[in-house]
Amino acid sequence: MGRIAQGTKVLAEGGYEKIFRHTFETVPEEQLQNSFACYLSTSAGPVMGILYVSTAKLAFCSDNPLSYKAGDQMEWSYYKTWQKMDLIYCVQPRVSFFGWEASWGKTLTLDQLQKRGWPLASRYYLCQRHEESIDHILLHCTKARTLWALLFSLFWVQWVVPATATVKATLLGWDGSFVGEKRKEVLRASPLCLFWMVWKARNKIAFEEEVLSIQRLRSSFVYFLWSEMKLFIKDGPSTLVDFIGWVGTH
Repeated sequence: MGRIAQGTKVLAEGGYEKIFRHTFETVPEEQLQNSFACYLSTSAGPVMGILYVSTAKLAFCSDNPLSYKAGDQMEWSYYKTWQKMDLIYCVQPRVSFFGWEASWGKTLTLDQLQKRGWPLASRYYLCQRHEESIDHILLHCTKARTLWALLFSLFWVQWVVPATATVKATLLGWDGSFVGEKRKEVLRASPLCLFWMVWKARNKIAFEEEVLSIQRLRSSFVYFLWSEMKLFIKDGPSTLVDFIGWVGTH
């Protein structure tokens, strides 16, 4: 889907590498590997732009500024989003894609359907206490917070999810450098696996009317995290019991 205007812009500004560095904050020695003309499918329709693949991240920037409402004023800004490459590689593509989609706020939650004009009562399926939004589903619901507490206890991490946290900020700020090289990959994959399991539990209630107990949800999360780990880490723990002991090793 190449365009003359796009090619002219690249020639005038010195190529995709220069545009990429001007558009996004880059880390030392980060290099652009490829770029593609593409579009993102959003609730407002397709957004044309450039997808950049670098040694550190996957990033998208729209070709044209998009309008949004800031108070009573209409503002215009280019749509930009990015994701760390190591978070994309450490789990299956379907899991990483869901995490990326959730960070954009483009998952089909009830609040998104309401924005499209559907007259729905927005009540989250798992807790039945709050309106359904992606941040509430994956971070702030009581059942999601139970999984976060389990995750932190597995790695002996003393932390809680802030009340104002968002999915995007959580993923961008997630770092596993303090747990050792191999365990770091598991810790980096953990939020994506947690998101996936909570989303599946939500969909079971929404579409199959099957409610998972909190104990089953906890067990399924740990088992799924171990299953993902086996795909990407060589010579890791071979049993679930060994895995639980391994991730908690100081």
